[in-house]
Amino acid sequence: MKFILLFFSFATTFIYGQTQKEIDDNFVAAYHYYNNYEWIEALKLMDKNLESSKKINYTYGIQKSYLNKAKVLNSLGYHKRALASIDTLKKEYLDKDDYYIVCELYRVNGNIYENINSYDLALENYYNQLKYSYRVDKKDNIDKFQRIWAYDNLISVYGYQFKTDSIWKYINQKSIELNKLDDKLLDREYGYLYSDYASLYLKLKRYDEALYYINKSEERFLKSNDDPYVYSLYKIKGDYYFSLNKYQLAIDNYKLAINYSNQVNANGDNDRLELYKKLSAVYFILNDEENGKKYLSFFKTAKFNKETKNKEVPVSVKKSANTYYYIIYIIVFILIIILFVRFFKHSKKENRNQFVTTSQDDISFVINLATTNDPNFYIHFKQLYPNFIQNLTNQFPDLTLKDLVFCAYIYLGFSTKEIAEYTFVTNRAIQVRKNRLRKKLNLDSSIDFYKWIQNV
Repeated sequence: MKFILLFFSFATTFIYGQTQKEIDDNFVAAYHYYNNYEWIEALKLMDKNLESSKKINYTYGIQKSYLNKAKVLNSLGYHKRALASIDTLKKEYLDKDDYYIVCELYRVNGNIYENINSYDLALENYYNQLKYSYRVDKKDNIDKFQRIWAYDNLISVYGYQFKTDSIWKYINQKSIELNKLDDKLLDREYGYLYSDYASLYLKLKRYDEALYYINKSEERFLKSNDDPYVYSLYKIKGDYYFSLNKYQLAIDNYKLAINYSNQVNANGDNDRLELYKKLSAVYFILNDEENGKKYLSFFKTAKFNKETKNKEVPVSVKKSANTYYYIIYIIVFILIIILFVRFFKHSKKENRNQFVTTSQDDISFVINLATTNDPNFYIHFKQLYPNFIQNLTNQFPDLTLKDLVFCAYIYLGFSTKEIAEYTFVTNRAIQVRKNRLRKKLNLDSSIDFYKWIQNV
């Protein structure tokens, strides 16, 4: 009897160990899939690992499966599903004494929030990542790498917020940590570090220092086997040439950045949107309207795809085929009626109120440029409202570019206070400019400027 029990115990332990080993081997395979940007394959392995880990109650396997699943979903652009995976891990399976897992949880969670532009939440997670990195096992320098990644993440978010003091602080901290490690194994990390320095010097308009670090960054990235994350460097290099009005070189580097960013899919979404926007602006500056419109269209499409992908995917519900097609027919019928009514109304009205005929995405894009005081605001406004600008300049040919930009702000309905805030001047300065413009336009003080400008 004892022999049978011992044999059963041994067999159970053997099978259990083999199952854990298979799960751990799958994590290694998924890691290689992920690094080769084969994310669907990585996701399949994580689903398999999660199911197997739950069956044998393998806590580490469950935790790591949820984490890696969130990481892959985030890379694919399914941010809400990634957050749901993290939330399940935190609520049901998290071992708070496993500091490596806790650190990774904050890192991945921060990455997701950064990708959806929730920068305050991203910073909260990255600071927690940094805090717990001091508790992580020092074996194989895992603690130092976690700190380096935390500094990278903080630099990235503060870069979006243009907080140069914070960027300086964490670039220097990252440099200190990197100097503690083997230089030969860190080509990508040093590539990032030098590109961070280049970006910062560029913001400060210190172009010689920026170029120095661009060259150092490129040198390190070239050693890292054609790493697609080099796109961040080419984006900075494009900005450098743009600042010097060397527009063709800026275009060449922006296109290189887009080519590399396409290899990392959703991880490069925010930067890719910015790159399309920059290329559109450069082409418009060069009076190349065809390419300007082309990249503006790419920007809008990429933005729409990102927002669409991030919507909740409903769980499939079994319905009869007849009910399904019946609903489709009703929807199509309603859409046809709506389109017919809109076409009929459009044919009877003059196309003067452009807010009716312009898509909400276009309007939102131009408003965003206005509120950020983007130098390309007027270029895109003119593309969006050509009739308004044409009518205004025909009636008042002496208006300057500054006058037209101010009229664009008024046309979009911004108040004196808002225009002052967005253009970094006082309310009084805006009021004075408004009064001078009234005189140029021969407007009596009793006329409502905002109503008048809508009817130009």
